[in-house]
Amino acid sequence: MATEDACLPWQVVDGSGLPIAPVSEFLRDLMACGNTAASCRSYAYDLLRWFRFLAAAEVPWNRAQCAEVRDFVLWLRASHNPARERHREGAPTPGTVNARTGKPYLREGYAPATINHALSVISAFYDHHVQAGHGPVVSPVPPQGRHGRRIDAHHNPLEPFRLHHRGAYRQKQSDPESRTVPDDVIEDLFHALGCNRDRALFSLFLSSGARAAEMLGMTIGDVHPGEGRIYVQSKGLGGVKQACPASPEAFSWLALYLGELAQAGYRPEPNEPVWWTRRGPLRPLTYTALRALPPEPFETAMTFEPRVDRYSRITVKMCSYSVPVRFIDRKVTVHLTGDTLVVFDNRQEIARHARLAGRGLERLVLDHYLEVLLRKPGALDRSEALHQARTEGTFTAEHEAFWAQAQQQFGEIEGTKALVRILLLHRHQQHADVLAGLRAAVALGTCSDDVVALEARKAAQMAGRAPTVTAASAPDQTEPPAPQLAQVSHLTPRRLAKSLTEDARPLPSLEQWDELLHLRRKDSP
Repeated sequence: MATEDACLPWQVVDGSGLPIAPVSEFLRDLMACGNTAASCRSYAYDLLRWFRFLAAAEVPWNRAQCAEVRDFVLWLRASHNPARERHREGAPTPGTVNARTGKPYLREGYAPATINHALSVISAFYDHHVQAGHGPVVSPVPPQGRHGRRIDAHHNPLEPFRLHHRGAYRQKQSDPESRTVPDDVIEDLFHALGCNRDRALFSLFLSSGARAAEMLGMTIGDVHPGEGRIYVQSKGLGGVKQACPASPEAFSWLALYLGELAQAGYRPEPNEPVWWTRRGPLRPLTYTALRALPPEPFETAMTFEPRVDRYSRITVKMCSYSVPVRFIDRKVTVHLTGDTLVVFDNRQEIARHARLAGRGLERLVLDHYLEVLLRKPGALDRSEALHQARTEGTFTAEHEAFWAQAQQQFGEIEGTKALVRILLLHRHQQHADVLAGLRAAVALGTCSDDVVALEARKAAQMAGRAPTVTAASAPDQTEPPAPQLAQVSHLTPRRLAKSLTEDARPLPSLEQWDELLHLRRKDSP
């Protein structure tokens, strides 16, 4: 847990919440050697994992032997790493390699480097207590080399490294290969960024090679466009800032971003951070928010802004796609990938289609036209949207049977309206539940949409699931808010509400005006 003590910024506590004295003593010695708080945190987490293992094995820390270290390594190799959990749908398979960038995705368990780092921390912990005479006589962690010395401790940097055997329990690590990102991927990622702040960040990352923590810790006073440099606080130098070169293009995007920030009413001081959030209260950008840029890693979707025509369609790459009718004559945003087309109104998704391969093709969803079909039911029978729904299987035999029965009972127009009201139920209830309600209604000989909805809820309860569609899966059918018009107060009702006093004045007379009509111009006064 973190503390406010600068000499011990992190400490490990036991189950009762008390600090573990041997660990605190080792971490204090670590901080005294000039290490940073980040190193203290890393060592504390590795020791926390080791002490949890010893507590589960019921072995005191000063009685641990080589067998416990071996079991600890085996436990790490077989355990699930909670930090590697992926909750996003469509996430890549752990351990695979990105075909475009060549970057490998992290695998599910603990990496070999993590296990080796844990062994190094535990070895340093026991070496400290062996020298102090507080712990065991011999460290339970086997040394890296055969002679008990650190491998390549006095290596001449002008000579190549010699091959050597790995120490006991040390995991095999492959040499990282240098990777290059293709230019087309960089261009796609740059075009996917939606603001000048993100473009300035991306350009500075590419040209300077700074780490994320170094870039986020940069202040306004660290930017020197005249020198073509930025100054960052590098890792492991005790707060000393180093100069990194940056491209003129990066400084241009940075100037645009700072200009927008000034127009928003905020000018950071020289000692304040460069990067700030864009939504909500203004606050410095964090590492978690930086990882979310862009929302999808290396998103390569093309962006369009077409206008919805009077048939509630948009045309993208010579193919037509339907959107809800309430967006007619409005501009929408379209993200087009290799296999998907997603339509947004501002930041709200309103339609999603599979991309059509060809020219002049149409993809029409029947659900997008239900509000119009409720007013013009005669357009349903021969519509292209109904034909595609039948082909895809969303308009089933249950719908056909209900439609025929409704037309027989209410006539063609009212029967079609009853069917449209049933199709609207699919927005709020599961598809299988609505089909069960249709079968029950046809069996009862009724065409009431209330009966279908009630039977659908019964089917959902019998299946043990929620009777309504969740907000995440249901399409948003809310109408855009109507503009708030000013309320006009009329004075006539207010006057009539009061009793008016009788007007005792005489009626107007026009006799004097009649006399003026008989006067000539010269006779007029």
